[in-house]
Amino acid sequence: LEKARETTGSWVGVFTGYVKIGGREVMLIVKDPRFVGASDKSGAVGEKVTPAIEDVIARHDREGVEIPIVFVNTASGARQQDGPFSVDPLNKNNAALSLAGEREIPFINVDTVYMYGGDSASTSSYQDASMLLATKGTRKGFTGPRPTASVEGRTLPDLYFSVDFLVKGGFLDGVVESDQLRALLSLYLNPETEEGVARRMHPLLNEILDRREKRVIRVRE
Repeated sequence: LEKARETTGSWVGVFTGYVKIGGREVMLIVKDPRFVGASDKSGAVGEKVTPAIEDVIARHDREGVEIPIVFVNTASGARQQDGPFSVDPLNKNNAALSLAGEREIPFINVDTVYMYGGDSASTSSYQDASMLLATKGTRKGFTGPRPTASVEGRTLPDLYFSVDFLVKGGFLDGVVESDQLRALLSLYLNPETEEGVARRMHPLLNEILDRREKRVIRVRE
């Protein structure tokens, strides 16, 4: 932790707070992959996510406002020093998201850089999400290439960890270039923009929304 704090200038691997995207207030949660691979789940990282979601829920109940949750997510998987408690925050995060979903609060997850370990099966793959996205070039899998190869006894092709492959399989709604992400989210989150207009203004958003609808139907079935 001392080395991570020295090299990154941060005290923790996740940042949360209210920001505006295209004029819409959102709760933004961003994990920093430079900070121990954003894997310090048994410490501050995972435990900071749940209160952020709960604050959105509290404001919804108290003020009647709907504030979307945008999670820019990354994880290298649990480290040995995280211990068995590293999975606890994942359960708490999902439970909080479930309460947010009951209130129809939008949740958007954006995988970036890499997504391995329990996180890949938690918030990263939360099937009630409004959108499940990934930035171009992100690698994703329950285990990374090296541990997978050690268990399988062979090296799996790069396609196995490709987010483009996961989109084709219906596990993600879309892959977005990093420099296009803000514009896409701004258009989607703008409550004054009709969905049909948004689709025409951003062709990729049209594809993402179509995949999302198919994912929702599949999950309900």
